[in-house]
Amino acid sequence: MTEATTVDNNMYILAVNVSNRPPAKQFPRPFRNPPQPHMCIHVMLQGSHTPCYINVMSWTRVELPLRPDAPIPLYGGMQVPFNEKTYKNFKQKPMVFAVMVNPEILLKNGKHSQSTQDRDSFIDLILEFVEAMNPSVQFTRRFDVLENRDLTGELKDIWAIVQIKRAKEKQENNKAHHFDENCQPHLSREEATHYQQKYGPQTKNIEIRNEPPQTTDTGPGPS
Repeated sequence: MTEATTVDNNMYILAVNVSNRPPAKQFPRPFRNPPQPHMCIHVMLQGSHTPCYINVMSWTRVELPLRPDAPIPLYGGMQVPFNEKTYKNFKQKPMVFAVMVNPEILLKNGKHSQSTQDRDSFIDLILEFVEAMNPSVQFTRRFDVLENRDLTGELKDIWAIVQIKRAKEKQENNKAHHFDENCQPHLSREEATHYQQKYGPQTKNIEIRNEPPQTTDTGPGPS
């Protein structure tokens, strides 16, 4: 399995690209093809007895890798907000995360994989992904795939945080595009230096976003 690595602290090579197709003006809205539960992983946090679960969701809008040796595209990795009504049967407040994966990847490496080794390697990859998206979270590598349920929590909560995440990404992309338009080569050297000094960190992020992907050849992601 391809190992997960981080890029520039804030970028993650397995995070699927978001399509350039503009979303609907209404927000939030239900997805036409929403993520569906596939498996739920119970995992331990380092130095904590807090119950922790990762919902692995099957979603056709996450692309497949174009080459066998390319990184597996993953999307999400965010924590699902605690809902006291949903988790009222838990003795202790749990931490719950959600990760979206293409169904064909899950068919080979997911809950019903014919190879336990492939499944466990894939779960290790998911754990690394969630850790990269949540720097304060560190898992042990002791985990169990729950046999009695494929989802901890409610689908509507997961759909909501995915929509919020995509809205934030759209806002960040718009800001980056606006700044990039003001930093085109037609600026004089003095003007370009001024912008770089004033907006240094922002310029760095924009340069990273505008570079062609170096670690994955995925096509358009969720739309």
